[in-house]
Amino acid sequence: VLALGTSLPELVVSIRAALNNHSSIVIGNIIGSNIANISLVLGVVILFYEFKLKDYKNSFKSLIYLIFILI
Repeated sequence: VLALGTSLPELVVSIRAALNNHSSIVIGNIIGSNIANISLVLGVVILFYEFKLKDYKNSFKSLIYLIFILI
């Protein structure tokens, strides 16, 4: 129910923009939604989870993967 409530406005905006040939609004909506969702989830996790880097090489590798997935 929560996912539907937060995603429904984005879906409606994207559909209306696509029907009116405003593809830049659709792309901006998708990118902005992904950035906001990832930032909020990571922010909440960092608030409640003790974050320690033990292995810098693997952490850097994971960061590269995360950036690649975001792109």
